Amino acid sequence: MKWRRGPGSSEQLAEAARAVPAKFIRAAGVARDGSPLMILQGPRYDPSIGPEKHVLAIVQVLETLLPPDDLRKTTVLIDVRGADGWPNPPAHKILNFFRDFSSVLINHYPERVQVAVVYPMPGIVKHLWWMISRMADQATRDKFVVLEGTGEMGAPCPDKL
Repeated sequence: MKWRRGPGSSEQLAEAARAVPAKFIRAAGVARDGSPLMILQGPRYDPSIGPEKHVLAIVQVLETLLPPDDLRKTTVLIDVRGADGWPNPPAHKILNFFRDFSSVLINHYPERVQVAVVYPMPGIVKHLWWMISRMADQATRDKFVVLEGTGEMGAPCPDKL
């Protein structure tokens, strides 16, 4: 597969994982349903690094959790709460990242994500979420669960999480 010899090579994935901010994406044990769990902290996204390295860093964690011969799916928690000292880019600045991430998942890792939970999504941001989600096919959109809540720094996780 051409992609695995180029951008998707283990060397490129490892390089990307080193380039992105610490804890942007990480393995986090097991979800309630028994699936491997990943946590992505969106506010740690660094626009100066660009979307490709962030996507490849996610793929590196995904491949660590789910080797090719493992048929399980992963659960991804996407925490949108910011913190002091993080890049905290506005949502519209990471649209290319979501587009690229969706494309890589669909083309190279189909059916590897069981569910992606985005939290806490402020009500005012739901329209932007709707626009972002249109970049993916219906099957991919159906894997996302959006939990409302305040996205302020230090806000608690939604009760439903």
